[in-house]
Amino acid sequence: MDPIQYDRITSSLASLRDWPGAFRTAGREHKARAGRARTAISAGEAYLDAAACAHMHAILSAADALGEPAVVLLGSPQYYAGSASASPVSTVSSPR
Repeated sequence: MDPIQYDRITSSLASLRDWPGAFRTAGREHKARAGRARTAISAGEAYLDAAACAHMHAILSAADALGEPAVVLLGSPQYYAGSASASPVSTVSSPR
């Protein structure tokens, strides 16, 4: 998932428990955008974004339902911006 999109979805959330719903909503928005797309390329990009959001929603919801922690590895925006000291991954653990 694009780190900027990830930030857009999660930056305003107060709790990790809000994440599954936020990713579900974002996925639905991307799917609707795909349906309105005028080109196959635009639709494909929107469907890929929708799939990434659906994947995050499924992982986080399943971990929460099972009472298990979830660790999500995502690219760090600083790493992609070329910062030599940034790690290529960041981790987020779901509360038990």
